[in-house]
Amino acid sequence: MDEDFLLSTEAARTLYHEVAERLPIIDYHCHISPEEIARDRIFENITQICTAAHADAYKTFILTACAKHYVQHNWVMQIHFGCLRDNNRECTDGE
Repeated sequence: MDEDFLLSTEAARTLYHEVAERLPIIDYHCHISPEEIARDRIFENITQICTAAHADAYKTFILTACAKHYVQHNWVMQIHFGCLRDNNRECTDGE
């Protein structure tokens, strides 16, 4: 890999080397609550950081990735929020 790895166009190389290369990396993607950040909470392990927000963010990521793939292939996606598995059992258990 060289210094232009993933910079496939002249515009990309110019923007990166003349502007972005000197800037700090700032990650605004954070699921830790502002209160925990403000009090500088120290977590004992990585699992303490994982919250319901992580699960929701992961589900959103997966659905978005699938949707992009479906659009590329002109497929249809059916999403059934809150659906029950085997919800026909009530109709067939009495027989």
